[in-house]
Amino acid sequence: MRGPRMRVCTGDAGRLVTISDGGMRRIVEAVEPYQFDQIYGAWFGRNIKGNGKQALRYSADRYIAAIGD
Repeated sequence: MRGPRMRVCTGDAGRLVTISDGGMRRIVEAVEPYQFDQIYGAWFGRNIKGNGKQALRYSADRYIAAIGD
């Protein structure tokens, strides 16, 4: 399904439903107080081994720009 704030994308795991731009902002705000360098992905080869916090911000900004108003 596709709505004004949601998109469906396909990937290695089949159909994945993404979240709204507001949901992405809440995730970034929730982890902001924490220091971290690595992010572990759900699939092999999807781990970020350095600058994880910066990578999250960059990815979130791109995502929000792509689906936001």
